[in-house]
Amino acid sequence: MTRRQQTPSASSSTDSLGDAVPALLASSIRRWVLLSVAVPVGAAVARKVARSIEARRGPSAVTKGLTKAADAAQRSKRKNRGRTGR
Repeated sequence: MTRRQQTPSASSSTDSLGDAVPALLASSIRRWVLLSVAVPVGAAVARKVARSIEARRGPSAVTKGLTKAADAAQRSKRKNRGRTGR
């Protein structure tokens, strides 16, 4: 028996392109969701940790750094609100 090699048809090249587009959109949406959730949550956690350490031990370089990081995250979130990526 001889095996016949299948030649790529026109439909197979469009199928692979059709699969790539949703994958690209999904990765962009996933990245946007991750950043839109992770940044505010990270800022809130950093602020809460800084406040709890400060309440127990008083102000220090660590608590000031955590507070500055949380402030920077909040500022960047407010600054980019309403922009469409232009």
